Amino acid sequence: MIRTRDFLLFLISVTFLLVAIGTELVKNAQIDLVENQPEIFTFFDQEPTSYSAEVIAVPDTKSEKLAALRLALVEYDSIISAPLKEEVVADEIIPPPDTTVVAPAKVVIQLCKNYRPGFVPWTTDKIFSEEREGVRIFFTKSSLHEPSLTSTVSDEVVYAVLPIRSLPLTKSTCINGDVIGIALDGSLIRNAEQKTYGVFGEATMIGYALDGFPIYGVASSKDTDVCGGIIVESSYRYYLDKKRDGILGCFSGIPVTL
Repeated sequence: MIRTRDFLLFLISVTFLLVAIGTELVKNAQIDLVENQPEIFTFFDQEPTSYSAEVIAVPDTKSEKLAALRLALVEYDSIISAPLKEEVVADEIIPPPDTTVVAPAKVVIQLCKNYRPGFVPWTTDKIFSEEREGVRIFFTKSSLHEPSLTSTVSDEVVYAVLPIRSLPLTKSTCINGDVIGIALDGSLIRNAEQKTYGVFGEATMIGYALDGFPIYGVASSKDTDVCGGIIVESSYRYYLDKKRDGILGCFSGIPVTL
């Protein structure tokens, strides 16, 4: 029988033999590879290029560093302060503002075909006004003295009787004369005297139109109709309007003849 020690010696001998054979084979393979490698030739057509390096001196001391920093700041300021090229922009032509004043449209006055700005007989005495039996009476008072009597009798002279109305008619009436009403002081109101009575405001009553409706001053906050009137507190009244060349544009009722 083979002993264990002899077996181990045999195994080690075989291992060394295999290693030696493998080493020899590797050497032979390397020699063949070197012998069979093609030769490499290098050709130089030009001389080698020479290079130069610039050595930048780095400041070592504190003063040199400060000097280098000041120099850099000066160069930076010169770049920043360099004048920029200004872009030339053509001046824009602005047209002058339109100062044309547009006059307000005038309200057309409705005049009758037989319009006559004639003379109307009227008194210079003091005129009184009273409401009697549904009409407004304008009259004067004259005193008659009887020689045989000690008492004085008063006599009235009526000059106009105007109707009392509260609402306008559905159809207006044209103006047939320049006298269109009676003022509170008893004088006649002519339609062309719009500027004379235009000094009064809408709260001031001027008088009565010949159709019986009251006339007030210039309206600043009221939109009147073509005749110049409007219903205020269930009652129709006229107002002056600066857009109208006359006090009235027409009559909203039937005027009386003086």
